[in-house]
Amino acid sequence: MNPRKRSVGVSPIIATLLLIAITVSAGVIVYVFVSGISNGLTQGGGQQAAQQIELTAYSFTPLTGASITCGGNTTVTAPCLIVSIKNVGGSSITLDSVLFNGVPLTAAGTLATTPINLSTNQDATFLIIDSGGFTSGHGGYTGLPSGITGGSSNVLKFVTKTGGLFAYTITAGSSQ
Repeated sequence: MNPRKRSVGVSPIIATLLLIAITVSAGVIVYVFVSGISNGLTQGGGQQAAQQIELTAYSFTPLTGASITCGGNTTVTAPCLIVSIKNVGGSSITLDSVLFNGVPLTAAGTLATTPINLSTNQDATFLIIDSGGFTSGHGGYTGLPSGITGGSSNVLKFVTKTGGLFAYTITAGSSQ
């Protein structure tokens, strides 16, 4: 055995070409992965971006212990919420549901048969009460919990027919 025998390996030119090929392959894989993620994030998102509901005002009368009048509808010892919203987006919307602290409310009165449809820059005002009927010509939602006290923070969510979700934190005993 000759200790000075030269070892045989890959030539520097072939090694360089292999490194370049591996780098280009890795770059292509990263590009395909990032393109797939960005395509998934932008697809279908344009519809939601065009929908924008703004909570323009609310009046939230908490549990008082006495009869209160809520927007022309009399309720007995129950909280009352009057909400004004406006469509500030670029497309018309239809409210599919309204949730209060994660609990779906029930459309009642004139809204029981006609959901809230808003064109661009159109606004709507409606009532949310615990239960009972609405006087003629009024509409809103029922299902507001009766134990709400002044100063409590609550989450009011609006969901559109196309899946847009708009959430607002409101405080009982406040107006905005």
